[in-house]
Amino acid sequence: LARDTGSTALFGIINGNSLFVIAKYEGSQSIGVTIRLGHRFHITAGAHGKAIVAFMPEKERNKILERDRLFFHGDSSMLDRPRLNEELMQCRTTGYSIDIGELSPGITAVASPVFNSQDSLIGALFVIGIFREPQIAEYGRMVALNAIQVSRMLGADIEKTYRIIAETGKEAI
Repeated sequence: LARDTGSTALFGIINGNSLFVIAKYEGSQSIGVTIRLGHRFHITAGAHGKAIVAFMPEKERNKILERDRLFFHGDSSMLDRPRLNEELMQCRTTGYSIDIGELSPGITAVASPVFNSQDSLIGALFVIGIFREPQIAEYGRMVALNAIQVSRMLGADIEKTYRIIAETGKEAI
């Protein structure tokens, strides 16, 4: 991902209310984004937060969405709940979510969920960098396909997982 997008590729696992970065590879852009290993992002921040929450079991998702302070659109005062619901549904359809400069101005991120051998959501794979809006869909597909490959390598039955999500998604969001 880092080589193909020129951006920083990250893999984070869910740890409580955080996404804990456990792997990264920096791309070849002359100007890029550096995130250190061990960095913790809030579970509701930006693209990775949308990807994670969109694919959570309904009960967990509703519990998070009931909170007063959510950081999907940057500062919690910027949250637009109707827009967020649309973004979560879109993520469940495309397999990826986006953040265009809301978490950090000028920085774009594209993220997809990762599942384990019990078909449980464990984290997110994402690219973060300085790339143009027309590249978002292309990078989104790349991130989603790579997240599916990582999930399969971890033993997930990804077709079953996505089928269950699709069957329950209409009521969940």
